[in-house]
Amino acid sequence: MTAQAKPPVHFWLIAAASLLWNAMGAYDYTMTQTRNTAYLEGFSADTIAWIDSFPVWAMIAWAVGVWGSVLGSVLLLARSRLAVAMFLVSFAGALASMAYQHFGSAMPDDVRGFAAAAFSLAILLVVAALWRFSAQARRKGWLR
Repeated sequence: MTAQAKPPVHFWLIAAASLLWNAMGAYDYTMTQTRNTAYLEGFSADTIAWIDSFPVWAMIAWAVGVWGSVLGSVLLLARSRLAVAMFLVSFAGALASMAYQHFGSAMPDDVRGFAAAAFSLAILLVVAALWRFSAQARRKGWLR
């Protein structure tokens, strides 16, 4: 491992793309939690009631998943080795939240199905990939 090695261009591209990806999740979370009426127009009453029925622990897990990934991306851009731990924490939060949504709740028909499951899986795969990428970047000395 080389200390303070200069990251290649692809490091910066992945780190920046990760922040943009995670900003979309942060936007969704923020608009949902603040009850933005323009954003929620696309949600059915059943879906809003379903979100409102989440237990506190599932809401916390959702927040940890979303904001942990945002912070992980910021830490990655700052070349901080803490990004590795933050992406792992984010993965745990996202996994717990999605496990509740898909297996522990009565998901409404308009958000259930292959597309919802595929999108949830995609989110988990991206967070896992970011965790692995940040761990490799740490090993290569790109993170401090």
